[in-house]
Amino acid sequence: EFGDVVEPLADALGAAVGATRDAVDEGFYDAAYQIGQTGVTVSPELYIGLGISGAIQHTSGMQTSGTIVVVNQDQDEPFFQIADLGVVGDLHEIAPALTEELKARK
Repeated sequence: EFGDVVEPLADALGAAVGATRDAVDEGFYDAAYQIGQTGVTVSPELYIGLGISGAIQHTSGMQTSGTIVVVNQDQDEPFFQIADLGVVGDLHEIAPALTEELKARK
């Protein structure tokens, strides 16, 4: 399910996918793509965090990103504090809708 939601959006943006420790521990994504605790850092022009709480290990690995967008159902998650744009809602609805909109604009 992780890949079914995240990968189409990344493809529509011409972007790469990174994962949190929880996503890796749950078997949703390969450990090679884990950002933060593994020492892997990323600094893309646009970082979109889908359903991420903002654990310090992960945020330390991506905090130098240009524009940070967060999508989460809980507006009190720490990740919203560093986001340039925060969207409160279900990532399983928002990510596919964003993907379709991006495809329509190409």
